[in-house]
Amino acid sequence: MSVKSFVQLVLGLALLFAATLRANPVAGYTIAGRADRDHAIYQLGEEMTFTLRPLQPDGQPAVGKLVKWERRGDDGISEEAIVTVDNEPIIIKTSGAKPGFIYIRAYYCSPEGKPIGKPDIFRLTDEFNGGAGVAVEQIPISPEPPDFDAFWAAQKAELAKVPLVVLEKKFVATIAAHELYEVTLSCVPPRPVTGYLTIPVGAAPQSLHAVVGYHGYGVPTLKAPTSVRRPGVIFFDVNAHGYKLSQPEEYYAGFRKGELAGYGHDVKENENPANCYFTGMMLRDLRALEFVRSLPAWNGKTLETTGGSQGGMQALNMAGLDPTVTLVTPWVPWLGDIGRVDFGRMGQRVGTPYSPGLKYLDPVYHVKRIAHPEAFVKIGFAGLGDYSSVPSSIMLMYRNMSCKKELKFFQGGMHGTAPKDAQVTLFQDEARK
Repeated sequence: MSVKSFVQLVLGLALLFAATLRANPVAGYTIAGRADRDHAIYQLGEEMTFTLRPLQPDGQPAVGKLVKWERRGDDGISEEAIVTVDNEPIIIKTSGAKPGFIYIRAYYCSPEGKPIGKPDIFRLTDEFNGGAGVAVEQIPISPEPPDFDAFWAAQKAELAKVPLVVLEKKFVATIAAHELYEVTLSCVPPRPVTGYLTIPVGAAPQSLHAVVGYHGYGVPTLKAPTSVRRPGVIFFDVNAHGYKLSQPEEYYAGFRKGELAGYGHDVKENENPANCYFTGMMLRDLRALEFVRSLPAWNGKTLETTGGSQGGMQALNMAGLDPTVTLVTPWVPWLGDIGRVDFGRMGQRVGTPYSPGLKYLDPVYHVKRIAHPEAFVKIGFAGLGDYSSVPSSIMLMYRNMSCKKELKFFQGGMHGTAPKDAQVTLFQDEARK
């Protein structure tokens, strides 16, 4: 490389670095945070201590930086302060005055207290988002609609009027000794059920555990998978919306910009549960379970539902609506505790506006109806700093189950991610007799 080329390369890298700093002046910085106990659950009025360590990219204290911390809570109490970082950690002491959760957020800021980094609810960036629970067994649950069961019985009756017909089961490829199919099933209008099915080659009759997987909120482009997500089982990866698979990008873009733009968030539409977008989604999900049970290779015993966020809501609700579900493995389940508005609890940073019809979709009420005698619900991830799938809502889902259950909250956890050394708050309980 010539001297001129080398100089040009160095200048180019310097300009790139400068542009990165302008875009995010704390790129690579972090704020590590811990509570004074791993199991971050406290009693009313009990003091809790959070220790925050703002760090440079090299792991040394971010001396001289400004950090703003905020304390919010289901008790309605708010506190905040701006701190100039030195070699000592930031210590926050607080307590809860009401059953619920406390949310601790800390971020690098300007002298005016405005964030200067790049916050992201899905990934760990330059912020800390964590918290703790307070008297969680006493968090009140909003009453469910009195016609909840009648409503869902009527919806399932409508589904039963449309016989299960496999409209398409198209072989796509063999991947890692699994056959991959594109599947389309009859369902209540406006759209059918669509999804990708993988099943081990040569599976014997009645030999396999079956899994139905659901997706997070969004309108994704759906292409055939190139790997097997759950080897050794029947796995049906269900599209939330029932649109066609393996189509050109323009096809999916049309839904994003049109019919499915902001789906499920229309307050007027959600006043009546029959009009809620998610009600139709639940019927497609029920039909997907019916299909999987019809497959000869299913062992007739283990039927699992799984998914994250919106998919976690679907997975839990299916266990409440379909008594053949035996195992539920959701993470960050969403759309719970719709009735939090009755108690002034903290809600989503950006969420679905309250409307009474959404209560019929609330997993807090559906999990109460999980009926299989051997059912096990394992919520493998929930974040104490996740205000998309709010900690109080997930706690109420756990509390309202009578089956065998497990729940893990991660300190500093966001919407599906947590620090590698995160403290874990673990709840476990056997089925109630």
